[in-house]
Amino acid sequence: MGKFVLILLAAACLMSVFSQTEGGDDVEKPIFFMKLDDLTPESPELAEYPASVREGIKFLKEADLDNLPLGRTEIDGDRVYANVMEYETHAAGEEVSESHKRYCDIHCVIRGQEMQACIPYSAGLPVKTPYNKEEDYALYAPAAMPFWADGSDFPTKITVHSKELTIFAPGEVHTSAICPETPEKIFKVVVKCRADE
Repeated sequence: MGKFVLILLAAACLMSVFSQTEGGDDVEKPIFFMKLDDLTPESPELAEYPASVREGIKFLKEADLDNLPLGRTEIDGDRVYANVMEYETHAAGEEVSESHKRYCDIHCVIRGQEMQACIPYSAGLPVKTPYNKEEDYALYAPAAMPFWADGSDFPTKITVHSKELTIFAPGEVHTSAICPETPEKIFKVVVKCRADE
C-alpha cells in the first residue's frame, strides 16, 4: 500500500512539471515538437491552436520545402505567411530570445539541425528590446535562457533536425539557432500564424 501511495505522489510531481499554470507562472511546459511527416492539419495535437496554425501546417505539407525562396512567402496575407531563412548556428550564450502577442510561430528546419528553447513569459526576464506592437515582438538578453549547460533537454530545450518542427504560442519566450555540437548552416522556414482571430 505504501509503495502505491509513493507511485501516485511521483506521478503527481511529474504531471506538475509537464503542465503550465494560469497567469504565466514559471512552470515548465513541454515544447510542441513533432516530425512533419507525423502531422496533418487535422491532427488532434493541433486542437488547442487557432485555425491559422492548421493552415500553416497545410502549407508545410504541400510546399516544395527544399526549393522555397529566401524571404517572405505569402500564404494568406498577414494572417498566415512564411519567412524562409538560411543562417549558421552558434554556441549558447549568444542567443537573443523573442516572444509575440499576436502570432504563433511554427519553426520547421528543412536542412541541418539546431537547438531551440522555450520558457513562459515572466516579468523578471532581462528585456533587450521592449515589445514592438507594430512588429509584434519583444527581445530578451541571453541571460533569459541560463540553462544550456545543465545537461537536460526536453521539455525546456530540444534539438530539432531536418523535417521536424516546433510551435511557439503567444507568450512563450523562445530562441533557436544554437548548435548542438559545432556550428553549421541550416535552412529553415518560420510560418507566422495569427492567433488573435
